[in-house]
Amino acid sequence: MNNHSTPMSAQPLLNNQLAFTELLSTLTSRLINVKHAELDPLIEQSLGAYGKFRGVQRCYLFRFSADKTTMANTHEWVASGVQPYKQQLQGVVTTELPYFTRAIFSEQLFRINDVSDLPEEAAGEKAEFQRENISSILCVAIRINDELTGFVGCDVVGSPYEWQDNDVRYLKLIGEILSNTLESQANRIALERVSNELLAANQKLDVLANSDGLTGIANRRFFDNSLLKAIRRCARSCNTLNLVMLDVDFFKQYNDTYGHVAGDEVLKKISEVLSRVARRPDDVAARYGGEEFAVLLPCIPAEEAHSITQTLLDEIAALAIPFPESAVSDFITVSAGIASLRCDKNTRPVELILLADKALYRAKQNGRKGIVHGEVNNTQG
Repeated sequence: MNNHSTPMSAQPLLNNQLAFTELLSTLTSRLINVKHAELDPLIEQSLGAYGKFRGVQRCYLFRFSADKTTMANTHEWVASGVQPYKQQLQGVVTTELPYFTRAIFSEQLFRINDVSDLPEEAAGEKAEFQRENISSILCVAIRINDELTGFVGCDVVGSPYEWQDNDVRYLKLIGEILSNTLESQANRIALERVSNELLAANQKLDVLANSDGLTGIANRRFFDNSLLKAIRRCARSCNTLNLVMLDVDFFKQYNDTYGHVAGDEVLKKISEVLSRVARRPDDVAARYGGEEFAVLLPCIPAEEAHSITQTLLDEIAALAIPFPESAVSDFITVSAGIASLRCDKNTRPVELILLADKALYRAKQNGRKGIVHGEVNNTQG
């Protein structure tokens, strides 16, 4: 056989079966939990182990396209000195090999002892096999999730060989191992894809559930949850928690004068300022309700919180949104109240909100477009 070894039909049957059982066990243990990145080389190693065991010269795996119109050689092992053909056997049109395709699809098996004996109707197959110097060929179908998706095969190069029943049985078992591995990988990939899609959908829902529909910043629901978490965190670290409440001055009058569409645009622009200024990871800028906003500034001194609040007011003023009807300016302005509290385990969210709200009320009483920092006995700094 052109200096190539022949399949091991001469070995005692029992020894042959024991050796194959051991090979099957080894391949199964290696493939059962293989990672996706390691799958392709391990399949080719498995084909090589089987090819050496049976003494054939070429082993391979083909996959059909989804519509079964083409097939591709995805994995291949060849014995030393034998030409590989994997790169040439991509996108093979199934209708060009009708004799082979019909056998694989109807009988799940293609078994040719001598390629030169192929009938006239298999002229295309005969020409291709002879081009690859194949004398004998054996292929069995593989299925994934009950769908025929490809086949595993082996070739004898040189002299013809009469395939034995054991050859068919062994190759079918190899095919089952590979199909189970590929099915497991396909299911794992599908599960990961569904899981990622579900995660993305949940993240999108979470954003929608925690975002204000008009401005895109955090809504009241997210603010309430964030305030509770911030109190607990500051209580553990003995840090100051600052809450800024802001209200657009004379906003009802603005809406009545310019309409709700213009009012909505004002709220959006103010929200952009809040998001830009309160940008630390733990800062939270939220629409508290109507034209009122809330900003959480955890773990900084009260003086720094006051400075940040002044920046907020300055940048909102810099928007220069015309409002000549305002009693305090020719442009949109806001008033702000700040509460700064060193939290402990007994601190409740409502305490901080009431303190900030009272400070905001005083800011309005003091003429608006300004800041009042509430006096709190247990404030840091």
